[in-house]
Amino acid sequence: MTSRHRFVLAGALLAAAAGLPAIQSLRPAIAQSPGPEQRPAAAPVARVMALGRIEPVSELVRVGAPAGQDGGRLAEIRASEGDWVTQGDIIATLDTRPRLMAALEQAEATLSVRHASLAKMTADLDHQEKTLTAALEQQEAQRDRAKWEFDRLRQLQQSGIYRDAALIDKRLAMEAANFALESARFALQRNQKRDPNGMRLDEAGAQAEIVQAEAAVARARADLDFSVIRAPVTGRVLRKTGRLGEQIGQEGLVEIADTRQMYVRAEVFESDLRHVVAGALASVTSRALDGALTGTVERLGLKVSRQSIIGEDPAAALDARVIDVLVRLDGPSSQRAAALTGLQVRVAFMRQTGS
Repeated sequence: MTSRHRFVLAGALLAAAAGLPAIQSLRPAIAQSPGPEQRPAAAPVARVMALGRIEPVSELVRVGAPAGQDGGRLAEIRASEGDWVTQGDIIATLDTRPRLMAALEQAEATLSVRHASLAKMTADLDHQEKTLTAALEQQEAQRDRAKWEFDRLRQLQQSGIYRDAALIDKRLAMEAANFALESARFALQRNQKRDPNGMRLDEAGAQAEIVQAEAAVARARADLDFSVIRAPVTGRVLRKTGRLGEQIGQEGLVEIADTRQMYVRAEVFESDLRHVVAGALASVTSRALDGALTGTVERLGLKVSRQSIIGEDPAAALDARVIDVLVRLDGPSSQRAAALTGLQVRVAFMRQTGS
């Protein structure tokens, strides 16, 4: 082999040795490359953004004037902003209460009089029945005596001892006794007559007056109840708008809500709804919050409506179609948001871009 051939062979060997590491470095990449049937793993978590408002678990209840109140003014307000009230607690009274209380006392007094009248009537009717029974027995005895005298004189008249005139007197006396007996019997029967409920007629009339008086008491008691304003729900007084000495206006007296559990009602664009599911995590932020609130999606709305919460971007669409999504805040976040009902916030829902 000549020196030239030796030089060419040495160069080829050097070139092969230099390319070997590059070929070996490509083998892992080729072995790890996905085949036709393999797909890349899920992409990193992305977000769906929406505007929303913080609200309590119960709807905000505005307590207004009681139905049927006749223009009373506030005489006492027992609840202040921040107070916790229980359903049924008296939170205010109206100046009509003294007058309505007097009306109730009068109605109750009238009812007592009606009961006393019925009791007296029952006693009088019982006594009258006994008197009529005795009178009936007396009239029966007088009738029997008149009939006996008439029969005796008639026999004597037939014997020629008495004249017809004396017999006529006895007949008239007997007829008068019969008439008196029938009158006594009629009076007793009237006293003993009963209605379908088993009460004597006079007693039934008195009982009807008692029922009417009881209805008047019930109405007076209801009117008196209208002079106080009670908490319709259990919760915290978030706002007080009523003032002493004034009538309750359209704004009501107070606003109450149960703030023990807070929610965020977010308006999600209808095009993004498919990326939001129940149980998904949500992060809530606002300039008024010192750090984000966290929660989970509890419920998705069933109706598409027009967007009601408008952001700060003047170019944002004002007629977008959205669906309400209810986010339940966790315990610590709920406590932080308890005093922020109505705060506008931004909500970020976690989702997979591959969904």
